Amino acid sequence: MTRLRSVLAWSLSMASVSVFACDYDIPPAPGGGGGGNSGACEFKSCPVCADGQVCDPSFGCVECRANADCVDESKPLCDLGRCVECTVDDLDRCGSGDTCVYDQCRGRCSQQGNCEQAEDCVLQRCVRCVDDVSCGQGRVCDADYGDCRDCAADSDCIAKDDGTRRCTASGDCVACLVSEDCPQPGRCGADHTCTAACCANSDCVANSDKPSCDQVANACTACTPGLGCARGQCSTTTGHCVECQSDSDCAGDLPACVGQICMQCNDTFMCPDPAVCTNGTCVTPN
Repeated sequence: MTRLRSVLAWSLSMASVSVFACDYDIPPAPGGGGGGNSGACEFKSCPVCADGQVCDPSFGCVECRANADCVDESKPLCDLGRCVECTVDDLDRCGSGDTCVYDQCRGRCSQQGNCEQAEDCVLQRCVRCVDDVSCGQGRVCDADYGDCRDCAADSDCIAKDDGTRRCTASGDCVACLVSEDCPQPGRCGADHTCTAACCANSDCVANSDKPSCDQVANACTACTPGLGCARGQCSTTTGHCVECQSDSDCAGDLPACVGQICMQCNDTFMCPDPAVCTNGTCVTPN
């Protein structure tokens, strides 16, 4: 199984990956453009999976990792993260006279007339393709499945040069399956897209609209009073990093807090005579 061999090879190369953690020095994901930023906070494996899904270090959020995860008796086998009725590796499960097609047990064919329209009888299986030429329009033939898909392996997605680089178990090209596929620090969402992430305040741009790291959501957000900022402090009114919130936060030549910025004055009495306070600056009249 070409697709399975490709995925297993990558999975073994990432054997040291731990789930749901921030860590360092993760090897680059296949095809380039993934992690590998030494010394930077990086994310591993899955986002939070939806109910009924489990996290697989290679496929991301899936229905199953093993047969035991499949509770539907009509689909008892786990095949590349999906619960299915049968697989081409276990043809005997379908019983005498049947074979496995599209992960379902169907009757064997002996000639074209036994198959539905747009299907061919190949090795007693009714399939929709035998090679990529059968698919056309940039699609590929997943020979194990017997159907045309966007991809049968990651390399099919990378070749499209459209920003997708991982092939899902259902044959769709997506940006990511696990967070290692994303530029770091970043994580792969349940919709298979990459989003920026953080492990600490240092991963967020200081004095920006989102200078603090929410370590539950792992997302940059407005600052939190008490956490502090790279410069100044967190405003209790705006939630942004500011220089000051009151005069007591300022000192020296700039003792007045004006518009959350330390300036010379906020009243004329703070200026040497005969200067007056204008827009936070002591100005001597002409």
